Amino acid sequence: MGRYKRGAGLNIGEVGPEYLIRVRVEIPHIYYLTRIFEGYSHLGFAVPLAAEKGLVGIYVTPETRGEVLQILATLPWQADVC
Repeated sequence: MGRYKRGAGLNIGEVGPEYLIRVRVEIPHIYYLTRIFEGYSHLGFAVPLAAEKGLVGIYVTPETRGEVLQILATLPWQADVC
């Protein structure tokens, strides 16, 4: 079995576009969007990319990408996929 090696984790800068959905929302909705995806942690992980511009990134797998896009389409506020 392999052991954990410090610094051997995922390098976010090298994540391909199929693993990151960029979403622009109004700044007050960033909080709610990240909380929603805490509940859907098996589908994606939301992080603010540029909070001052309302830009959030959602890291997904190719298998969960479609379901995350469906969730974004049904939000009660506008969420523009960039």
